[in-house]
Amino acid sequence: MQITIKRILAELLGAIGFSVCLSIGIYYLSKWLEAIKPTLNLGGDKAGIFGVIFIGMPIGFLLGILLVDKIIFKFEGYNCFGIAVGFILAFLFGGIASVFLLDEIGKYAVLVIPLIILALSFVGYYCPLLIKQL
Repeated sequence: MQITIKRILAELLGAIGFSVCLSIGIYYLSKWLEAIKPTLNLGGDKAGIFGVIFIGMPIGFLLGILLVDKIIFKFEGYNCFGIAVGFILAFLFGGIASVFLLDEIGKYAVLVIPLIILALSFVGYYCPLLIKQL
């Protein structure tokens, strides 16, 4: 697999698109669960935001990258190890850094958090491919 600027830009746009869709879906899923079952205490808005940060964004970014690779660039196979590494990096380091940023900076961290998680997803996805080329 050859890494080009065109490929990275297409994957970036696909990752952002799927991440936005999945993040909105997870946020409204938490709201819907609270509306259906009022005794289910998910923590209000915190559950929706943490669901977006820890699940919606990493899975959305990686799903967008994977679908662009499979549909547009006809990549054979799946980069399973890269997907796993990307999710772990984005979930653990990106999610934890996001919680600290939200605590320290507040609402302005919303601009930085997706960029951190996107960068960690890309690094994790391409890490095994770059190691193979060395």
